[in-house]
Amino acid sequence: MSEAPLDLPRPLPGTLGSLRPPLLNLLLFLSLSDGVEATPVEGERRFVGLHRSRGTVARLSALFGLDALAGGLVANPRFVIPAYDGNAEVRATQKIVKDTLVTTLTPHMHVRGKDMIYIAHYADGTTETLLSVPKYDFNWQITYELAKPKLLPAGTELEVIAHYDNSANNRFNPDPSKDVRWGDQTWEEMMIGFYGTVIDRPAATQER
Repeated sequence: MSEAPLDLPRPLPGTLGSLRPPLLNLLLFLSLSDGVEATPVEGERRFVGLHRSRGTVARLSALFGLDALAGGLVANPRFVIPAYDGNAEVRATQKIVKDTLVTTLTPHMHVRGKDMIYIAHYADGTTETLLSVPKYDFNWQITYELAKPKLLPAGTELEVIAHYDNSANNRFNPDPSKDVRWGDQTWEEMMIGFYGTVIDRPAATQER
């Protein structure tokens, strides 16, 4: 499971669902920070609610690449954002190995994140911009639901390009004098382009 600022519950329509085994263990990974150090928030409480489908789940949906059957992510954990660089670029790509129906796109960076774009490079040589977020804001991490699911054929290369502002002009920047690398904490950075997918439910998981 994943949660970020402004991350809201998303009821799944129709015959869509997400498999949760009978002996499911829920692991909650909470990253609480005041921007300077990992700090527990006084009075902080978390609740988890699962709604069981009342009908037959024919197709499986996953918002992020955290599901064994569906969802995905394009990420680059090996980057260095130089000190005082106001427009550092980080790229990542992923080859789509089978026809994939994409339903959502969720950019994820920390407080130095400026913008992110998803580009599909098709096997026939054409390209298509799937999403462009020109003014990324860590405090408004939005999952963008496509108006119509997008089929990415096998062989498509999904590219994600992000830019970061590690300069003193970024009022959210904890310390522009330091090079920045991948890390869980807010004063570190991440570069992940999550995408949600829908797949037909495997026969082996059908309810008896």
